[in-house]
Amino acid sequence: NGQCYFYSYSDQMVADAWMALPDEKRARFAPIMASFNPTDVNAIDHVQRMWDKYPGLWRGLGEVMCRHDDLTMLLQDDETPVINHMAMRPLYQFCIKHNLNCLVHHNADRTFKRKQDGYAYA
Repeated sequence: NGQCYFYSYSDQMVADAWMALPDEKRARFAPIMASFNPTDVNAIDHVQRMWDKYPGLWRGLGEVMCRHDDLTMLLQDDETPVINHMAMRPLYQFCIKHNLNCLVHHNADRTFKRKQDGYAYA
Protein backbone atom coordinates (compact mmCIF):
# COMPACT_ATOMS: atom_id res chain seq x y z
CA ASN A 1 0.00 0.00 0.00
CA GLY A 2 2.66 2.51 -0.97
CA GLN A 3 1.74 6.00 -2.04
CA CYS A 4 0.76 6.70 -5.64
CA TYR A 5 1.61 9.66 -7.84
CA PHE A 6 0.83 10.88 -11.33
CA TYR A 7 3.58 9.85 -13.78
CA SER A 8 3.33 12.33 -16.65
CA TYR A 9 5.78 10.41 -18.81
CA SER A 10 3.05 7.81 -19.37
CA ASP A 11 1.51 10.05 -22.03
CA GLN A 12 4.86 10.13 -23.82
CA MET A 13 4.98 6.32 -23.67
CA VAL A 14 1.51 6.12 -25.23
CA ALA A 15 2.57 8.52 -27.99
CA ASP A 16 5.78 6.56 -28.68
CA ALA A 17 3.87 3.27 -28.89
CA TRP A 18 1.24 4.77 -31.22
CA MET A 19 3.90 6.36 -33.46
CA ALA A 20 5.68 2.99 -33.76
CA LEU A 21 2.58 1.36 -35.26
CA PRO A 22 2.02 1.13 -39.00
CA ASP A 23 -0.70 3.47 -40.30
CA GLU A 24 -3.29 0.71 -40.74
CA LYS A 25 -2.93 -0.27 -37.07
CA ARG A 26 -2.91 3.33 -35.80
CA ALA A 27 -6.41 3.73 -37.18
CA ARG A 28 -7.65 1.17 -34.63
CA PHE A 29 -6.67 3.31 -31.63
CA ALA A 30 -7.83 6.60 -30.15
CA PRO A 31 -5.05 7.71 -27.78
CA ILE A 32 -6.06 9.88 -24.85
CA MET A 33 -3.98 11.76 -22.25
CA ALA A 34 -4.37 10.91 -18.58
CA SER A 35 -0.98 11.44 -16.96
CA PHE A 36 -1.66 14.61 -15.03
CA ASN A 37 -2.77 15.49 -11.53
CA PRO A 38 -6.34 16.84 -11.62
CA THR A 39 -5.57 19.07 -8.62
CA ASP A 40 -2.52 20.68 -10.25
CA VAL A 41 -3.33 24.07 -11.78
CA ASN A 42 -0.37 23.54 -14.13
CA ALA A 43 -1.81 20.30 -15.55
CA ILE A 44 -3.08 22.27 -18.54
CA ASP A 45 0.55 23.06 -19.44
CA HIS A 46 1.34 19.35 -19.74
CA VAL A 47 -1.78 18.75 -21.84
CA GLN A 48 -1.02 21.70 -24.14
CA ARG A 49 2.62 20.62 -24.51
CA MET A 50 1.66 17.07 -25.50
CA TRP A 51 -1.06 18.38 -27.84
CA ASP A 52 1.44 20.65 -29.60
CA LYS A 53 4.15 17.97 -29.73
CA TYR A 54 1.86 15.39 -31.37
CA PRO A 55 -0.73 17.19 -33.49
CA GLY A 56 -3.51 14.92 -34.64
CA LEU A 57 -2.66 12.09 -32.24
CA TRP A 58 -4.80 12.80 -29.16
CA ARG A 59 -8.53 12.10 -29.16
CA GLY A 60 -9.32 13.24 -25.63
CA LEU A 61 -8.43 13.32 -21.95
CA GLY A 62 -9.00 10.48 -19.54
CA GLU A 63 -9.60 8.51 -17.62
CA VAL A 64 -9.14 11.38 -15.17
CA MET A 65 -9.17 9.83 -11.71
CA CYS A 66 -11.13 11.84 -9.20
CA ARG A 67 -12.96 9.97 -6.45
CA HIS A 68 -11.84 6.39 -7.13
CA ASP A 69 -12.26 3.86 -4.34
CA ASP A 70 -9.20 3.41 -2.15
CA LEU A 71 -6.79 4.56 -4.85
CA THR A 72 -7.59 8.20 -4.08
CA MET A 73 -6.50 7.69 -0.48
CA LEU A 74 -3.08 6.45 -1.66
CA LEU A 75 -2.18 9.64 -3.54
CA GLN A 76 0.87 11.49 -2.25
CA ASP A 77 -0.90 14.83 -2.31
CA ASP A 78 -3.16 15.77 0.56
CA GLU A 79 -5.66 17.37 -1.80
CA THR A 80 -8.47 15.13 -3.00
CA PRO A 81 -9.20 15.23 -6.75
CA VAL A 82 -12.82 16.12 -7.45
CA ILE A 83 -14.66 16.74 -10.70
CA ASN A 84 -15.23 20.45 -10.00
CA HIS A 85 -11.70 21.25 -8.82
CA MET A 86 -10.47 24.62 -10.12
CA ALA A 87 -7.53 22.89 -11.87
CA MET A 88 -10.01 20.95 -14.01
CA ARG A 89 -11.64 24.05 -15.48
CA PRO A 90 -8.89 24.86 -18.00
CA LEU A 91 -8.80 21.17 -18.98
CA TYR A 92 -12.54 21.21 -19.69
CA GLN A 93 -12.11 24.43 -21.69
CA PHE A 94 -9.27 22.82 -23.65
CA CYS A 95 -11.54 19.88 -24.52
CA ILE A 96 -14.32 22.21 -25.61
CA LYS A 97 -11.95 24.27 -27.76
CA HIS A 98 -10.55 21.19 -29.51
CA ASN A 99 -13.79 19.17 -29.57
CA LEU A 100 -12.33 16.39 -27.42
CA ASN A 101 -13.90 13.94 -25.00
CA CYS A 102 -12.99 14.14 -21.32
CA LEU A 103 -13.51 10.88 -19.44
CA VAL A 104 -13.72 11.37 -15.67
CA HIS A 105 -13.99 8.66 -13.04
CA HIS A 106 -15.85 10.08 -10.05
CA ASN A 107 -17.47 7.73 -7.56
CA ALA A 108 -20.74 8.84 -6.03
CA ASP A 109 -19.80 8.26 -2.41
CA ARG A 110 -16.96 7.93 0.08
CA THR A 111 -15.51 4.57 1.06
CA PHE A 112 -14.12 5.29 4.53
CA LYS A 113 -13.02 7.94 7.03
CA ARG A 114 -9.51 9.30 7.15
CA LYS A 115 -8.32 10.23 10.66
CA GLN A 116 -6.67 13.57 9.93
CA ASP A 117 -9.63 15.27 8.26
CA GLY A 118 -12.77 13.25 8.94
CA TYR A 119 -14.46 12.00 5.80
CA ALA A 120 -12.28 11.76 2.75
CA TYR A 121 -13.35 11.26 -0.81
CA ALA A 122 -12.25 7.99 -2.29
